[in-house]
Amino acid sequence: AGIYKLGSTATLSAVPDEDYLFTGWSGDASGNDNPLAVVMNANITVGATFIRANSPPAINNQRFEIVERSISGTPVGRLNATDPEDDVLSLTIFSNVDPDGDGNAAFRIDGNALLVNDQSDLNFANTPELIIILQASDGEFSDTAVVTITLLEQGPQSLVSIALIQSGSEVDGSASIFELTRSEPLEETIEVGLLLRGSACPRV
Repeated sequence: AGIYKLGSTATLSAVPDEDYLFTGWSGDASGNDNPLAVVMNANITVGATFIRANSPPAINNQRFEIVERSISGTPVGRLNATDPEDDVLSLTIFSNVDPDGDGNAAFRIDGNALLVNDQSDLNFANTPELIIILQASDGEFSDTAVVTITLLEQGPQSLVSIALIQSGSEVDGSASIFELTRSEPLEETIEVGLLLRGSACPRV
């Protein structure tokens, strides 16, 4: 505000506060020149428009470990992304991997969680380390990061097969006999439970 002689020139300067940006003039002036020279040939009212400045989000390179052939939906890890203005961020996989070439990507994102998407892609013998690229976006700016997933080799597993050798009878009270065959490694200790279903015959 001020008093100016008719026909004189006034200079207006827009000075934004920290974290704000000047976007333009309103009222009896337009455009976004800053400073702005105005010829005072009448009483005028000029407004300045400011918006909050938006800074890019940040997402860090990260490393995770997971057992090979973990089933679809298994959590790999939580993704760490931040935004200076605490804007809601959208996390996406910018570059995924598909080691077995079946058309199903190895990983997917749910919120800020990285999950297994294709179990068959997690094969230690073929690809012990998988690398993907993530993107964090606030809708205007984005940042990318490299995520490395190291596969942990799954040790040999014992397989147990059960065969019925002799059927028992309620009539004579004989017991059923089963044979359990176990594969290597024999040094492991395992527990086997049997659930038997059938109908009992009354003794005569």
